[in-house]
Amino acid sequence: MVKGDLTQRGRPSEIEDAARLLGGWPGPVLAIEGNHETKHSAVDCTRIMACHGLDVHPTSAVSLDLPGVRIIGVPTTLWHHGGGRLRPRIVADTAELLAGAPGGAVVALHHYPQRFRYPTFYPAGIPGDAARRALATWAGANPAILVLAGHTHRHRRHQFRSLVLAETGSTKDWPGSWAGYTVHEGGIMQTTRRTLEPSVIEWTTRGRWVAAGMWGVWAPGLRSHRCFTYPWPDPSA
Repeated sequence: MVKGDLTQRGRPSEIEDAARLLGGWPGPVLAIEGNHETKHSAVDCTRIMACHGLDVHPTSAVSLDLPGVRIIGVPTTLWHHGGGRLRPRIVADTAELLAGAPGGAVVALHHYPQRFRYPTFYPAGIPGDAARRALATWAGANPAILVLAGHTHRHRRHQFRSLVLAETGSTKDWPGSWAGYTVHEGGIMQTTRRTLEPSVIEWTTRGRWVAAGMWGVWAPGLRSHRCFTYPWPDPSA
């Protein structure tokens, strides 16, 4: 699952590089656009991706069923705009996919659900009132949902009703991390790892001092936000 920002500026050469890399992956790939694919310099990436056998759905939710879990990619981007939006039709379609899931589900967004109407830190995500409506709709369709978001390049975990929401860091920024998931009968586990190649460590360590050194504390978050187990809630409870 690729939660957007496949490129820097959404240019054809960048999209082609990303499509070649993802197209070479031996397993199924589910990708959505991020704000970097919708910048003013960006072009529509769907045609280039399709040439490599990859589908990107910028205006509709798309699902992938794997053993024990349904993964749903939900587009949140606005063309030539950095902020996020959840269209009512996409929220409803996602709820249908969640209701039909055989068990737990992962909802993958690019933009994070904000707590308030206006963002309290940079970058902006999905306005809080719209985010809460969507989360409440999804929780009513299926209480066992892990909601994943990118965009902030930091690690954070919190909860909305029975749902667990997690933001995950970036491979290019401090601490140079990526998250993997293990699905088991009773739930799902997130494990965050750092990229330890020396040149990558050298690059990402430089980013630790961004924002007068605050990024070194802000981006990694708490260990319990990086690595955790989410037991699927009992639907009969």
